[in-house]
Amino acid sequence: MSPLKEATIAIVGTGAMAEAMIAGLLAGGHVDSAQVIASDPRAERREDVQARYGIRTTGSNSEAVEGADVVVLSIKPQMLLKVGRELSSVLRPDQLVISILAGSTTKALGNALRHDAIVRAMPNTPAQLGKGMTVWCATEQVGEVQRAQAAALLSSLGIEMQVEDEKYVSMST
Repeated sequence: MSPLKEATIAIVGTGAMAEAMIAGLLAGGHVDSAQVIASDPRAERREDVQARYGIRTTGSNSEAVEGADVVVLSIKPQMLLKVGRELSSVLRPDQLVISILAGSTTKALGNALRHDAIVRAMPNTPAQLGKGMTVWCATEQVGEVQRAQAAALLSSLGIEMQVEDEKYVSMST
């Protein structure tokens, strides 16, 4: 059974990599569509993703993450401070945050979000076809169950590999 079977997943941002993740999670049987909610500021994008995958969508990032167990940040790096201000007041300490933002370190993510349980992941372009390689690391506040959830979620993009030193995530880009 997938470690995500009972989890609710919020995906902030619905770009190409987020869509690949949604498709992979559903196709791989990790979750069903009722467990996923995605946020995007563009109504037409929300409608497209909702129609294509049967997931819930919202225009509010904070609404998306409120009830989630796992939060995936799939936004442009320049949006981190703005989105961090939105989410820092609603994130709970028990929530796992997985970031696929290029170049944003766990320290920068933690500062922007005021949150400690963070996985930093760097998927590559073939991940959009479910054939990628994602290198990831976790802060010490990420528990074993959350690490298993991160591994399951990232495996929806292809092969995933956890590293202990964050410098290897940066090198993988």
